[in-house]
Amino acid sequence: MKSTFLSPLRTGKKYLQRCNPFVRITLFIPFLLCIMHTPALHAQERIERQVQVIKPYEPSVSDAFKISVLPLITDTIRILPDFQYSIFPTPLTSDFTVEPIAPARMTSESMAKLYNSHLKMGVGSYISPFAELSMNTVRNKDYTAGIWLKHHSSHGTMKLENDVKTFPGYNDNEAWVYGTRFFGKTALSGDISAQSNGFHYFGLNQDIDTTINKKDISQNFLKVKTGIKINSFDTDSSRLNYNVSANYQYFQDRNETAENGFLLKAGAQKFLRNEIVGADFNFNYFVNSAYKDSFNTVMSFNPWITKSTKDWHAYAGLVLVYDQLGENGKAYVYPKANLQFNVVENFLIPYVGVDGNLQVNNYSKNAYNNFFIMPGLFIQNSSNKLNLYGGIKGNLGNSTSFNLSASYSVHENMHFFVNDTLDVLQNSFFVIYDDMEILSYSGEIGTKAFPGLDFMLKTNIYKYTLNQEEKAWHMPNFDLTLSASYNLRDKIIVSSDVFAIGKRYAKSFDPVVEMIELKNIVDFNLGVEYRYTKILSGFVKFNNIGAARYYKWNQFPSHRFSLAAGFTYSL
Repeated sequence: MKSTFLSPLRTGKKYLQRCNPFVRITLFIPFLLCIMHTPALHAQERIERQVQVIKPYEPSVSDAFKISVLPLITDTIRILPDFQYSIFPTPLTSDFTVEPIAPARMTSESMAKLYNSHLKMGVGSYISPFAELSMNTVRNKDYTAGIWLKHHSSHGTMKLENDVKTFPGYNDNEAWVYGTRFFGKTALSGDISAQSNGFHYFGLNQDIDTTINKKDISQNFLKVKTGIKINSFDTDSSRLNYNVSANYQYFQDRNETAENGFLLKAGAQKFLRNEIVGADFNFNYFVNSAYKDSFNTVMSFNPWITKSTKDWHAYAGLVLVYDQLGENGKAYVYPKANLQFNVVENFLIPYVGVDGNLQVNNYSKNAYNNFFIMPGLFIQNSSNKLNLYGGIKGNLGNSTSFNLSASYSVHENMHFFVNDTLDVLQNSFFVIYDDMEILSYSGEIGTKAFPGLDFMLKTNIYKYTLNQEEKAWHMPNFDLTLSASYNLRDKIIVSSDVFAIGKRYAKSFDPVVEMIELKNIVDFNLGVEYRYTKILSGFVKFNNIGAARYYKWNQFPSHRFSLAAGFTYSL
């Protein structure tokens, strides 16, 4: 009886005999491993097992990944092209014919014609004739000389606020003769001038009802001045440039109060490496016949150095001053320095500085500052001890420029004009003194809106701080000037100006009246000129178009609307 257990083995043996050797080895190795690791079987043992299926079978197929390597055929055989070619040059012909150009000839540049003389004449409201004549040599490399004459007068009357008529007439006459002789790199200049100014103290005390003869309130100034000057203008930076001038002036009023003045100035400068060094000297001497013992002598010496680069400019120096007033002498030292930067070249330039000076208050200077001062009035010199300033200037485009600044200054012995109450008419001024600080803000802008039209605006704002006085008498809290001009084809010229001055105060010695307020000044002027030819033109000017009555000095009102017309002629 054949065993049932060996039948499968025999069958497998026969199958293996028919297979190739590699298959035999492959099937034999797992079979051998199964025999080695199979536990002993127990005959007739029944296996009972249960399988629980939790969820149905879900077949899945894994993702397939493509091989990204592209097939490449490496060809080891290279075939180089081998060919031959030939060039057959052919000349290119052109029909262009060169024409000769005539040689350039140098011609002299035409120069504008200059006229030897210029005359301006006309007449205005309040019987106001005026005339100006200037005569001068034309182009000359050896010398220049000329003469200038002027007359302007007014002969009308004026009503004050109390309806009292007064005579504010005046006459101004001037004559000036000058000349300069050139000697290579040096020039010698000289001049002589005479000035006569007649006017009236017409600003009467309006509380007094009286009739005044105009001869009783008349005044006349006469000033004669002559001088000589020599200066060099050597363009060689290694050379020393200098200037020296000497002047004498004589001043006299109707009361025969006379003043003699001598003025001497000298200066020199030299370029050293990257700097320019220099020094200036000034000498002033004035003696008043009414105060013979109070001669006024002021000497100053100012050494300085300056340096510039493309990005900045600096100046530094000192001003040494000696003031001799009669028997009393005093010395002063003032700093003088400034610095500016080219943040954006020619478009944005900030700057800062410090300086100071001694103001010489001689009689003739103050007489022309305020015509109505007391005859022979003596005024002490005042010191601007310190002036700090800073600002920014530059251009806005190619047609607009500006300058904005602020300053703080300290003044010692500053004088203020107040009415002379010892005189019944109170129509002249004397001075009182006080120390003062001034904080000011300034702005200036000019623009050319389009060809022919120009605008200019200037303004200043002031804040005063005084030690004793309540106000800075007759000094405004602001001033403003707006100017415009339009040139139509150099044929019609239109110009206008607006002047504005802020509130001012006049000192009152009346115990009932604390102070006198002088109202704001707004003055609008308009002028039109028609140029008939290059040598002949006519003009008309309207002054104070708003017909406002304002006071520059207390009790001295201005004229209201006025008109002037005339012509100019050149020959």
